[in-house]
Amino acid sequence: MKEEPAEIYVKLRDRLNSLAFGYGPTSRGVEFALLERFFTPEDAAHVLEMEVDKFFTADDYAKISGRKVEEAEKILEDLTMKGLIYRRRLEGEKNSYRVVPVAHGFLEFNVDNVDKDIKEGKADWLQDYSEHAAEIWGKQWFGSTEIPFFRSIPINSNLVVGSEVLPYDDAVEHIKSKKLFAVSKCLCRITTAAGGGYDDPRKEVCLAFDDMARFYIDIGIGRELTMQEALDLIKESIDMGLCLHVANSKEGEVMCSCDVDRCGLLQMTKSFGGPATAHVSHYRITIDRNKCIGCGICVTKCPTKCCALDDEKKSVVKEPDRCVGCGQCVINCSEDARSLVKKSDDEILPLQDTLFDAYEKMQAIRKERSEI
Repeated sequence: MKEEPAEIYVKLRDRLNSLAFGYGPTSRGVEFALLERFFTPEDAAHVLEMEVDKFFTADDYAKISGRKVEEAEKILEDLTMKGLIYRRRLEGEKNSYRVVPVAHGFLEFNVDNVDKDIKEGKADWLQDYSEHAAEIWGKQWFGSTEIPFFRSIPINSNLVVGSEVLPYDDAVEHIKSKKLFAVSKCLCRITTAAGGGYDDPRKEVCLAFDDMARFYIDIGIGRELTMQEALDLIKESIDMGLCLHVANSKEGEVMCSCDVDRCGLLQMTKSFGGPATAHVSHYRITIDRNKCIGCGICVTKCPTKCCALDDEKKSVVKEPDRCVGCGQCVINCSEDARSLVKKSDDEILPLQDTLFDAYEKMQAIRKERSEI
């Protein structure tokens, strides 16, 4: 039987559950292991003092907390370097800070600490983390709102019929529009391997751009890249048969490349589903059965294992709600039997400007449903 968590962690859990798609309570309280690992009681108390859903300065925090500005700034910088809050550094402006959800948030910002825990045999908390995902968190990712955390984009814009690629869905143009690039270790790959899954030696694959890249570099989890290095990394991923996904916003602050064997996000998509899965991609696969010769290449190349051959040995998308529209099956089809087409306008949700805006939209939906 688990011990009752300190009240401060209950309050922190409830605060985090109110952000984005949530961080819900479980029957055995396993959600507290993650919080207790990364937040001291003092850290938690400081975060609970802060405003949510907005960026704020040390001056703002000082006023709310009743501290002197110097002390407030020291607390904020300490939490920043621990990866527990987000810091934005804009030229000519004071640093501003923001309370972040668990994901994409302090969990990813502590990827190096997670990796260190695993290597040192100190990651017992991961079992509770996995139990939490299985009981409630996996369902929240895709079931709390219609807005998914990530968006899959075509591996090549030329694969879309009629070149109907929406703005922000062209990976190459997206990267070329950015000024600063960083790469970090992939949390999914690290935790998947630790849980006995596929151990990919290529773990440093998660890209961050501009403000997010600066933050990654500042706190030491990101290594700066050139634009060409970022493009080369994505090309290598595509050549390996992986799909691409970005943060579900116009800014597309982060980009990674995965398949269901490597990626916790895709594993949750397969396992739980929910309303948000319909909006993971702006594209869908169509199949010309007259051209299909039943070779099965699409089955072996599908990163999400959604392709299959039916009783007539013809290709089908057996789980259309789990297909992420990446185009790997299209580019590898020797008979041109498969096409990637843009969904109709009424099937596509408008993108929010930033990931933080997307989180606020998620929260608004959950409030309307009296979930928070």
